[in-house]
Amino acid sequence: MLKKSLTISLFFLFSLSIWKGTASAEGNLVVEVNSTPSTVNLAWENSGLNYKVYQEGKEIWKGSSNNFTIKNLKSDTQYNFIVTKLDDKGNITDSSSVRATTTSSEPEAQKLKTFSASSQDESESNSLENVSMSSSTDGSSVKLQWVGVVPDDDKKYEVYKNDKYLKTISGNELTDSDIELNKEYTYDIVGSKRISDERIRKIQEELSNKNIEITPEMEKKLYYETFKLTRMVDTNEKKNFQILSSSPVPRDISYTVRYTTFIPDKYVPNPFTGDSFVKISYFGGDDRSFYPFSYKYRTRADFKVIFGGNGYVSTGFYPDTNPTFLYDWQKNPMGIGQASTAGMKILNVKKASTSVSYQVNHDVGIPFGDSVSPDITYSYIAKIYKNGGYAVSGTHDGAPSHEMYRINNADNAYRTLHQAPNIDFDYLWPFYPNTSFKASY
Repeated sequence: MLKKSLTISLFFLFSLSIWKGTASAEGNLVVEVNSTPSTVNLAWENSGLNYKVYQEGKEIWKGSSNNFTIKNLKSDTQYNFIVTKLDDKGNITDSSSVRATTTSSEPEAQKLKTFSASSQDESESNSLENVSMSSSTDGSSVKLQWVGVVPDDDKKYEVYKNDKYLKTISGNELTDSDIELNKEYTYDIVGSKRISDERIRKIQEELSNKNIEITPEMEKKLYYETFKLTRMVDTNEKKNFQILSSSPVPRDISYTVRYTTFIPDKYVPNPFTGDSFVKISYFGGDDRSFYPFSYKYRTRADFKVIFGGNGYVSTGFYPDTNPTFLYDWQKNPMGIGQASTAGMKILNVKKASTSVSYQVNHDVGIPFGDSVSPDITYSYIAKIYKNGGYAVSGTHDGAPSHEMYRINNADNAYRTLHQAPNIDFDYLWPFYPNTSFKASY
């Protein structure tokens, strides 16, 4: 059975030099996280004399209890914590860093829908937007927990670590004890959900008209939708916890969220029919692999945000397309056209001093024969934090290749939020399976 990717990329921050004392990295402070729309409860095994809890690098609690609840938090928002264990002299003997997300206060029916324009049935969109992810590490293990529905028919998920199979799990948590400090890890939790019988019937009809026989192996791709949940973890997150609390001079912080679609081949056969396509045999491709700064693409949508050092926030949305080249059967040039950016729209921009949220809808067609060919369609919702965190959820077609990055405009350092290779141009039709994803850090 095809499994759907839930990529959990974890970048954990270990910030021990903020405080006096040194950590022995015993790795015995595993933290359990329980979130509501307004609270986060942190719990751990009681093996020390005293503990401290830090939020965004600032001490918020000290005591001997083995749990602490942070209250009056905003819903659907990510918070960073560190729990430290102290000896009788007040020195740190162990610590655990935590990234926790409060759950949403909105009923599921009222939440923003992603990709509803291309879904045959809105109830089948299976957005991962409602999934809230939390993670913690004590230096010797990583613990992931999530609240919400991750679609899967048998509720068993394949887990991949840095693109290599790790294990199959059930439930809504994962513990990995094979980690090191100062390393980055990417976890893919893969599930699978079959599409409706009506959509399957339309796929069968469309392929039958092309005299294509569906094999059992093909069914795994054709009849199941893919979901990918991504979380970034860096076991040296000290710099990120200190970025706001220890900087002596206010400064601007600027990010770009870049979503690009491209054709990886140099030429692709024309899969569409109609009067406008009678003589066209090939479309020109972009002839490249995944890369955030390539100038070769079909469409690109950049969202830029500046968090000012004095509290102001400015944003901008910059959609773009590249020309489309047409070729005959001998690959002789036939024409050139360029799709409009009118189908690339930004909605619901909400600004705060430490975060910005927004939604992007993308529905862009081929500049020739648009009436007989499907559009490239995707939609995503994002929340970008001043301290470097983010949460992005969306859905897209299985064609062409899709890539998404968060770029630090100061030095062009980037995080890969999502990458999906081109499957087949038939997957542009709305009844074919889509790919859903969620990335958070």
